[in-house]
Amino acid sequence: MELIAALTVGILTALAVALFLRKSLFDVVLGAALLSQAVNLLIISMSGWKPGLKPAVLNSEKVVTDAGPISAVDPSLYVDPLPQALILTAIVIGFALLSYLMGLLARSVEDEPDLALGEHGEEAAR
Repeated sequence: MELIAALTVGILTALAVALFLRKSLFDVVLGAALLSQAVNLLIISMSGWKPGLKPAVLNSEKVVTDAGPISAVDPSLYVDPLPQALILTAIVIGFALLSYLMGLLARSVEDEPDLALGEHGEEAAR
C-alpha cells in the first residue's frame, strides 16, 4: 500500500512540475491542482493509515482497576484522526485556491486569449 502511495505521489508531483514548466497559464493552474493532491496523498500516507483501521474511537469501554478507570480500547486498531482533519482542511483550502485561480484564468482569457505566460512577462518588462 505504501509503495502504491509513494508511486502515485511521485507521478502526481512529476506531472505538476512538468505542467509548471509550460508557458500556458491553464497548465500552471492544472499543475497547482495536481501538486495539492500529491501533498494531500503524501500526508495521509505518512499518517500510518491502513485499510480496515477506524479513524477515531467512537465508543470506549472503561475498565475499573485498582489504579482507577482505564480505557479498554486497543489503540493499534485505530488511526490518528489529526492527519485526516488536516487533509480535510487542505482539501477545502485547495478548492478555494483552485476556484480563485480559475477566476483569475477566466479574467485573463478576456484580455489575452492564448494564455501564454511568456508574452505577459515580455509585455510587463516593456
